[in-house]
Amino acid sequence: MQNILQLFARYGSHILFLGLEIFCFILIINFNKTQKDIYLNSINLFNGKLTERVDKTRDYLKLQEINDSLTNENSKLIQRLINESRSNLPNLEMDIPEDYVIIPALVCDKTINLKNNYITLCKGEKDGVKSGMGVISNNGVVGLVRSVSSDFSIVLPIINLLSRTSVSIKNSNYFGTMKWQDSNPLKMVVEEVPKHAKITEGDTIITSGYSTVFPKGIPIGKITNFYVEQGSANFSIDVEVNEDLARLEYAYIIDYKKKAQKDSLTNLVINE
Repeated sequence: MQNILQLFARYGSHILFLGLEIFCFILIINFNKTQKDIYLNSINLFNGKLTERVDKTRDYLKLQEINDSLTNENSKLIQRLINESRSNLPNLEMDIPEDYVIIPALVCDKTINLKNNYITLCKGEKDGVKSGMGVISNNGVVGLVRSVSSDFSIVLPIINLLSRTSVSIKNSNYFGTMKWQDSNPLKMVVEEVPKHAKITEGDTIITSGYSTVFPKGIPIGKITNFYVEQGSANFSIDVEVNEDLARLEYAYIIDYKKKAQKDSLTNLVINE
C-alpha cells in the first residue's frame, strides 16, 4: 500500500493528466459524430490490418508444414526411384556362356583420376559376390572384384596400375596381357604379343578366355597403334577401350560356376 502511495506521490500529476486526456477523448467520441466516425473507421482499419497480418502468419506456418510434408514425400519418392533403379538394371547386351552367372549391380562410388582407382558396387556377399570375380559392362571389361562385404564390393578397374587382363587379338588369335600405364582412362597397352604376330590397326581386342575371370570374346577396344621397342621380342600395342569408366553407372559381376574345378586342376598340374 505504501508503495502505491509513493507511486501516486511521484507520478500523480502525470497519471491525472493521462486520465483526463482519456476522459476527454471518450467525450469527444461519444458526443461528436464526425470524430466518432473517424475513430470507428480507424479502429476497423487497424483491426483489418492486424487480421491480415495474423492470417499471413498463419498461412506461412501452414506453408511450412506443407513444405515439410512435400520434402518428406520427395525423399520417399527419391528412395523409391533408387530402389527401383537397383532392381531394374539394363539387360546385358552380349551373349554369355551358360557356365557363367551374371549379377547386375549399381555403381555406388568410383575414382578415375588416381593411379590406383577403384569402383564400389552396391552388391556384396549376400548377393553371391566373391573376391576374384570379373566385372563387365555392355561395352566391355570393367575390372576384377578385389574385396567384398555383406552389401558392397570393391572392384579393381582396368584403369588401375595393378590391373592385368588376359586378352587376345580377334582376327589373329594371338594373346597378351593388357594393362594401364597412362593417365588417359580410355588408353590401354597390350604386351607380350610376339613380334611375328600379324597385327593391323582397327582390329579388336577381346578377352582371351584363358583365365577363370572372363569368358572368351568380350570386346574391349580397338588397336590404334603398335610397335616393337629396340631389343624386345614382343609388340607393344596401344588400345582405345570401348568403355568410358567415367560414365559407368551399371555393371555386371560374372560368377563362373566351374572356376573352382578349373583352378583345382590347374594348380594340380603346376604343383607336379
